[in-house]
Amino acid sequence: MTNTFHPWEGEEGKISTQYKIVLIQMAKEDIVKERYEKAIECLKKADHGSSEVAGAGRL
Repeated sequence: MTNTFHPWEGEEGKISTQYKIVLIQMAKEDIVKERYEKAIECLKKADHGSSEVAGAGRL
């Protein structure tokens, strides 16, 4: 994921929530393909948030 979000894209937490949903889905796909290390990375990002969405929702 290489998108950089901007503060005006926050939509009351919708961006950060969608970001977490996508990370969880990516982890599921990695598990099916037996790429467990990548799955763990995605789940850690989803659990702790990421600097990529830190500015979303702030003005």
